[in-house]
Amino acid sequence: MKTKACRNVFAGLVAVMLFSGATALHAEQTHRWRQSSHDEFLKGTANGIAVRSDGRLEAAPRFLLLADTDSSYLWSLRLDGQGAVYAAGGSPAKVFRLDSGSNKPVKVFESSELSAQALAFDGKGGFFVGTSPDGKVYHVTAQGQKTVFFDPGAKYIWDLALGADGTLYVATGDKGLLFAVSPEGKSERFYSSDEAHIRVLAFDGRGNLLAGTEPNGRILRFALAPVKPGQEHSAFVLLETSKHEVTALATAGDGSVFAAVIGEKQRPGAVAAPGAAQAFIFSTGPAGSAAGGAAPAMPAPGAGQLSPQIKPLLSPAPAPLSSAIYRIAPDGAPEELWSSREEAVYSLGLDISGRVLAGTGNGGALLAIDGRKISAQLAKSGAAQVTGIARGTDGKVYLCTANPGKIFSAGPELETEGSYESRSFDAQIFSQWGRLEWWSTISPDSNGKSANTRLSFFVRSGNTEDPGREWSPWAGPYTRPGETVHAPAARFVQWKAVLRNAKAGEEIDWVSLAYLPRNVAPVLDAIVVQEPGVRVQGPFGSVGGAGQAMVTLKLPAQKGASGVFGAPGLPGLTAGITPQKIDAAPQGMAQKGYRSVLWAAHDDNEDELRYAVYYRGEAEHDWKLLKDGIEQNFFSWDATALPDGAYYLKITATDAPSNPPAAALTAERESERFEVDNTPPVVEGLRAAQSTKKGGGIDAQCVVRDAASGIERAQYSLDGGEWTLLAPLGELSDAAEERYEWSFFGLAPGEHTLAVRAYDRQENIGSAKIVFTVLVAKR
Repeated sequence: MKTKACRNVFAGLVAVMLFSGATALHAEQTHRWRQSSHDEFLKGTANGIAVRSDGRLEAAPRFLLLADTDSSYLWSLRLDGQGAVYAAGGSPAKVFRLDSGSNKPVKVFESSELSAQALAFDGKGGFFVGTSPDGKVYHVTAQGQKTVFFDPGAKYIWDLALGADGTLYVATGDKGLLFAVSPEGKSERFYSSDEAHIRVLAFDGRGNLLAGTEPNGRILRFALAPVKPGQEHSAFVLLETSKHEVTALATAGDGSVFAAVIGEKQRPGAVAAPGAAQAFIFSTGPAGSAAGGAAPAMPAPGAGQLSPQIKPLLSPAPAPLSSAIYRIAPDGAPEELWSSREEAVYSLGLDISGRVLAGTGNGGALLAIDGRKISAQLAKSGAAQVTGIARGTDGKVYLCTANPGKIFSAGPELETEGSYESRSFDAQIFSQWGRLEWWSTISPDSNGKSANTRLSFFVRSGNTEDPGREWSPWAGPYTRPGETVHAPAARFVQWKAVLRNAKAGEEIDWVSLAYLPRNVAPVLDAIVVQEPGVRVQGPFGSVGGAGQAMVTLKLPAQKGASGVFGAPGLPGLTAGITPQKIDAAPQGMAQKGYRSVLWAAHDDNEDELRYAVYYRGEAEHDWKLLKDGIEQNFFSWDATALPDGAYYLKITATDAPSNPPAAALTAERESERFEVDNTPPVVEGLRAAQSTKKGGGIDAQCVVRDAASGIERAQYSLDGGEWTLLAPLGELSDAAEERYEWSFFGLAPGEHTLAVRAYDRQENIGSAKIVFTVLVAKR
């Protein structure tokens, strides 16, 4: 735990440094791919290895397939007094018993209903089975004779529980009725619920009957004290959960009650959205014909296995997209032990040590949750859902599954050999593999050898994302942390751990593989020369005087893995790569005479880059250095020192700060042509004279010339008044010389001042002024 805490603190400090503008970290040559979290380990493939929620690997209980019943689904699994395994499912409705010698499933019950949903033993060698939909409760004697024991007249029979006095309790839906049937077959309505379905039943340590409901996810407790004839029993709500449906109950010897719940509750008045997930239910009529409420969500049969009688129904309740497990203490205090938004829990049990076991869908996994709320994925069944869990007196745990219907066993002994294959790791670049390190509590063999042959690692590599026959063979075994692996250089890599004869409590905490990416040259993605008169500064810099106008910059397109402006993700914090410096977007300020350039660059090695800026005139061949050793992705300079004319810039990028001199690489890119024009236009021939045209007035004219670029616009001001735009002859202002003619009318006799100013394309300003006299004002 100390190692992980240090790593988390370090990651936080790195993030603070990056975003607070501190000095950027330099990319290291050797990177490390480290796995130590639950989410990372879940991406791999475990076989006989348990993946714990605290980010550790340990040996899993021995997991065996006992029988394939050739049924699409099994819903209920029970052990009789002699430890024989029974499983109920369909379709059609069937009950199987495993032969104690061969584990061959023997069919001991079959009926015309779609599914056998629930099982209970009569204590005399026989059993009860509840079928659905529109089913009945059958009794099968020890001699195999089948009779209808009770017909509740309900749509669904969800669960059965046999009391100590021989009373059979029958949980039904879709009217939420709970029945009690005496050993003689006399039935009574035990409880009428406000819920649509009584889903599951169990007895607590004091002999009280427990029930889980749908759609409000309640856990009810019934005291079995006698009541007056014709009077129903009363219920006490132990817990109303935040979920929609109680799918399983389990009780511990200390009086604790465990409950699995799934599905978010629908808000009052909400309507299921079209296209929402469909829940498959049992139906003999049209979809949605069930009265009194929709059926609880059930695991859907696999593709190609749907019976014609199974119809999809869009339930008003959402599909089970979330799940939780609660513990209710003996004094009634509830607590949440586990929750998930990816897995739905369909079954619960307890192992011999008291850990809670949970069967999930739709990943078909067996989970264990201990008293510290640490969960472990013990095994994956290969089926869609684990629907039933039961434990034998010897500590062996039995499971049944749906899609397809199979029976498994787990434990109590650990697997003698288990393996874990990591996910395929993408180094992004062709890389050389180095030392493999790990931390575990697995001790070496008792023979005292320094090599730990009980824990071995193997490594393979390739150049495709999915490992396959085209990858290298497994290299290894590696039994000492720090050994150099001998997998070929490639882009992708994978490791495998093999654990033999593990003991309880032994675990693998983390695994790390060093690698050296092949150095590749940086890439300059784009160069953008800014408009004349723009000076660029960093986000916290200060150029020019107060009140200087801000300018919107033209930013280069970002193409690389590490952008120039903005904050990319921080893959280095998880993959072991030091992140490249992150540059915040610069600011543009208006400052006459300055030119600026921005560029975007990236380096696939995440190397620290340095830049240099060169220039040359259009008719020149040699590049002249403007500035080198630039750390940021922009540069501004005083262009008034350059003669007028056309120029080009060249940006070079080097990864020398992150590489030895012999291994450093450079890249370069040239800008588009741009012009430098520091000479203002000239206003010539400005004059104003009495007009000879009809109507009189004053005619004015001038010529504006610019040697370097072109005339952008011209304006005049009469007697110090506002500046007025002039239109050149021909109306278009697109030449190096433009002529202007205009007239004034109604001027007062006397002396007047006329000023003209002109702008070229570089915003240089030229001007002229004259004084003229009006003798007689004419119109």
